[in-house]
Amino acid sequence: MRRSWLLAAALAAAAVIVVGAVLLLRGDEGGGPSAEEWAGSVCASLVEWRDSITALADVSGGTLTAESLRERLDSAETATESLVTELRELGPPEVEAGQTVDRELDALVSGLQAGYDELRAGAQEALDASSPAEFLRGLAELAPAFQRLLESVAGATERLLDADLPGEARAELEQAFADAEACQALSEER
Repeated sequence: MRRSWLLAAALAAAAVIVVGAVLLLRGDEGGGPSAEEWAGSVCASLVEWRDSITALADVSGGTLTAESLRERLDSAETATESLVTELRELGPPEVEAGQTVDRELDALVSGLQAGYDELRAGAQEALDASSPAEFLRGLAELAPAFQRLLESVAGATERLLDADLPGEARAELEQAFADAEACQALSEER
């Protein structure tokens, strides 16, 4: 009995040491990504996702069929799951009021996911159509939801900057979004 207690105490002490070391190491790193790293990661994820979403409507390779729409929806679903995971795991930037920006990013991600879910539901209705004419009509009805989703992506950086930030943090994030190459790619498509 005493031996089990000693073993449990030793394991608990080792766990405390490991957790302490991890926290100490994280403290040395500053706790989160720099503003520019954070902005670049946000924009890179958004650009990649936007490209996947716009592929839903791409007909440059021929007519959009029910089968090609299903394939594109599967790809967009995977891209949406990746976007949500990447941005939620990013954590707050290392700026004053970083937690506020992180909460705004979380709300943005939730909104993008909801917009995608609306688009996917409409696409599923088109796929369930009983005739080619109904399928095409269903696709045409997706245009407003598709446009809203693209506008949400295009306005993402402005929304993040509109969070209740002190002037210095806002200026730092504005500069980070301006300097990050991925953010320049995101704004070029506007």
